[in-house]
Amino acid sequence: MADRALNQHEPTTSRANARQHERERWLRCFDWLGIAARLSVYGFMFYLTWQWLPSSSDPVFDRPLSSLSLNDLGKLASPFFVFIFLLQSFSQPSQDAERRRTWSWVGVYLIIGGIIAAVVAGGLHLLKVPMTVS
Repeated sequence: MADRALNQHEPTTSRANARQHERERWLRCFDWLGIAARLSVYGFMFYLTWQWLPSSSDPVFDRPLSSLSLNDLGKLASPFFVFIFLLQSFSQPSQDAERRRTWSWVGVYLIIGGIIAAVVAGGLHLLKVPMTVS
């Protein structure tokens, strides 16, 4: 009797384990989307960090260091710290399955957004919609 009661739960757990294993196998197929999304997002963030760097013609470089305010020093140091943080998180990404799945969905959303933007831009170009009314 006890053996039959124990065996009743075994098929449901094995089916649940099989479903979970199948789901994990299916989600591994989308890991490349997560990698592509991570590359594009981090690439864009590195580009923004590069844009934040003050140019050599900035008046910050013309003044002596003692006359710089904390805001000026922050403008100089923040791109460096952001770059170090991005480099560390890009080179050592989290291997957590939930984060990989989230990055995969970010990739799906980026692809869908890119397709919608391309369709809208192509439609506006084909229709030659004027920007002003004459």
